[in-house]
Amino acid sequence: MFEVLKAGSTVGMLIVTVAAVLAVGLPIWLMLTTNYTIRPDVLEVRSGPFRWFIPRSEIHNVQRSRSLLSAPALSLNRLEIKYGQSKSILVSPKDQDAFISTLAVAT
Repeated sequence: MFEVLKAGSTVGMLIVTVAAVLAVGLPIWLMLTTNYTIRPDVLEVRSGPFRWFIPRSEIHNVQRSRSLLSAPALSLNRLEIKYGQSKSILVSPKDQDAFISTLAVAT
C-alpha cells in the first residue's frame, strides 16, 4: 500500500484509498448497525448492508451456540435460530434469555 502511495500514481492512490475505506468502513458499519427486531410475524436481522426477514412461523428451534461461522453476531455467545427446511442464522443479542422469551411468546 505504501509503495503505491510513494509511486504517486493517481489510479494507484485511488485504488488504495477505496481499499482502505472498505477495510475500515465495512467492519465499523457492521458493528454499528447489527440489530434484531422481533415483530409479531417476522424476526428482522440487520447488519450493515445485509437484511434477513425470517417468518416467525418458520422458526422451529433456538439454541445456544459458540460457532465461529460468519454471522450477523458481534459476540461468540450466540444463538442459532433454525427455520424453514434447513436454514439457520446465528445472532448475539445482549440479553439472550429475554430474546428467547420474547421470540417464544409470539410464535
